Amino acid sequence: MRNIKVTFTNPSSTVDKLRPIDDTFMQKLGKDMNFCQELIRIVLGNPHIEVVENITQDALHNIDTRSVTIDLKCQDEKGTIFGVEVQKENDDDHQKRVRYNSSCLQVQSLQKGDKFRDLPDVCMIFISERDFLRRGNVIYHIDRVLRETGEVIDNGYQEIYVNAEIDDGSDLAEYMKIFKSNVVCNSTKFPIICDLTDYYKNGKGRDTMCQAVEEYARECGKINRMEGRIEGEIKGRILTYAELDFSINDISHKMNIPAEQIESILSSANE
Repeated sequence: MRNIKVTFTNPSSTVDKLRPIDDTFMQKLGKDMNFCQELIRIVLGNPHIEVVENITQDALHNIDTRSVTIDLKCQDEKGTIFGVEVQKENDDDHQKRVRYNSSCLQVQSLQKGDKFRDLPDVCMIFISERDFLRRGNVIYHIDRVLRETGEVIDNGYQEIYVNAEIDDGSDLAEYMKIFKSNVVCNSTKFPIICDLTDYYKNGKGRDTMCQAVEEYARECGKINRMEGRIEGEIKGRILTYAELDFSINDISHKMNIPAEQIESILSSANE
């Protein structure tokens, strides 16, 4: 049972603490095509990529299966689609998250009647605050490899992981330092992210950022109340089962909740 607790008593002071890696800030930065272009160029190490389209919080709806939202969806002049995910938490299987999100992105990139050769190239970029792969690199490229020969096979799909924890002295590591800093930086290497951060923290965009913070707080408040009701209902069902002399293991099986969590709920109820 997840519980979101977000309270912003002063939106202005919250803006001072925000970093580009934070969701609210990233949504604003991602609206700028030049920011998206700078980000992709740095991650891919290619200064010639030209982004021609960008969308923030692109919702990919599936009727019968889980829908997803891509933080940034961009397209370059060659038709390559870039899906950028930014994640601070380390509470899920990130590789499977990328795998699923990329499949949704690709499914919606091919229309009925199109040939498979028409499927556009896709590059998924996953940015995390921590080095969850724990190999000591700032960037990881996941390739399709022909096991028998060790040859890399290119089918038009790239999967890249970047983190803001490792500093290997590279330009990318320097860029990621800016990503996780709440201080306005001044870098001639990365002028777009620096200028936009200054605009939203100190310039004319500050009021817009404060409004975004207030809206985010309101939405999180709704989630808190909803999840509070759900949590109360779940606890009620657990207590009802316990009163009917169901064992902890039986309750765990029925409700698909770890036995340890059920035991903790029952213990707190008896205090």
